Amino acid sequence: MCWTPSPTPATQVVREIAAEELAAKAGYSRPHTIHCGPGGIFVFNLGGANGNDGPGGIALLDHDSFDVVGPWEQDRGDQYFGYDGWWHLNHDTVITSEWGTPSMVENGLNPEDLLGRRFGHHLNFWSMSQRTLTQRIDLGDQHQMVFEVRPAHDPAKAWGFVGVVISVEDLSGSVWLWHRDGDRWAAT
Repeated sequence: MCWTPSPTPATQVVREIAAEELAAKAGYSRPHTIHCGPGGIFVFNLGGANGNDGPGGIALLDHDSFDVVGPWEQDRGDQYFGYDGWWHLNHDTVITSEWGTPSMVENGLNPEDLLGRRFGHHLNFWSMSQRTLTQRIDLGDQHQMVFEVRPAHDPAKAWGFVGVVISVEDLSGSVWLWHRDGDRWAAT
């Protein structure tokens, strides 16, 4: 006996979000990462609206209509660079990483930006319920371009990993562990 799967329907575009809409409703540009999350779809962006370099941040989309609801953050504090993010639901925490501004990467990497230690080197921790920045961890300005964040697969665990592209001191890459240390977050 041979099983033949039924044909799948053709993939179709059901909604397009133009750059102008993202800029007008959320204040962001250059989307990078998209995750379905609590309260909406999170779109992590590198740049600000209307050609501005920043700040980068998180746009929130409606789960059903895919309409841009607005910026997710209520108070961003000192956070300026955007890149990737994820969350620890059981700990009311969103974690975001930092790369650089669009002008720092869109026309190729400028060695002066790298050697001048101008790229992102922080992990940012946010209150998910309040949508406010609660803590920043500086990994050291020698550790440039903090990229993908990956939390523990078990949502009860309060730790995860982030990759850093390069150390300008020895040209190494690194993987950092973030974790709870009492009532604060730490990274090693």
